[in-house]
Amino acid sequence: MMRRGPSRDHYLKKRAEGLFHVQALLALTRRRVDVLWAMLRD
Repeated sequence: MMRRGPSRDHYLKKRAEGLFHVQALLALTRRRVDVLWAMLRD
């Protein structure tokens, strides 16, 4: 999470929304799975 990029931005956005660390990581994981599924599907 130390490197700059869209994943870090999404994590920090979720933290700013008030989510705890683990909740923010789960949100980021769900987002990555959605992207992976879209790549496999299309």
